[in-house]
Amino acid sequence: MSDEKKESRYIPMHIKNKYIKIFLIFFILAAPFSVLAGKIHKASMREVRYYMRKYADMPVYCQCRLTEREITEIGVKKEVPETFGYAIKRWKEKVGESAWEGFHHYCFGIRRYREAIMILGTDKKAKKQKKDMLNWALSEFSQFRNSIDAKFPLWPNLLYYEAQIFIQLGRYDLANARKRQMSKFQRRKKSK
Repeated sequence: MSDEKKESRYIPMHIKNKYIKIFLIFFILAAPFSVLAGKIHKASMREVRYYMRKYADMPVYCQCRLTEREITEIGVKKEVPETFGYAIKRWKEKVGESAWEGFHHYCFGIRRYREAIMILGTDKKAKKQKKDMLNWALSEFSQFRNSIDAKFPLWPNLLYYEAQIFIQLGRYDLANARKRQMSKFQRRKKSK
């Protein structure tokens, strides 16, 4: 056996490739710098516009919350640009700081509800898909409902969406209960 063959027996197979060796060396040298440079970068307004367009079918407050969530909580976490930060601050003041944190559940509930009503088929599969989507929307709304207080300004909207879902599911007793709750909010507004 030649010396070269003896030597190759002792080098693991996965490190024989010179490109892998270069990558490993680079990774070992560059990794500490990437960890040390862990400061949070600001997102560009281009990214903000991209996400705002992505959620263009949603109410403006949902566009803001879901865009903020995409930028700050999902993937590479970044700071929102200062100009977009003003819009977020305004909506936080309107809906309340505590409600804002779970607000994406409300928005996803709206999105699932809208997706469900677009399912038009009458066969078993379409009906099941629609029912599952409506139940998913309902679970998003109930998760949000459990995390907010009675001062939340969009309670009537939340109740409206829940009532619509219950009507679609054929649960008219629960739909009527939500509508009665909505009317209480409307009476409070008139009495002020």
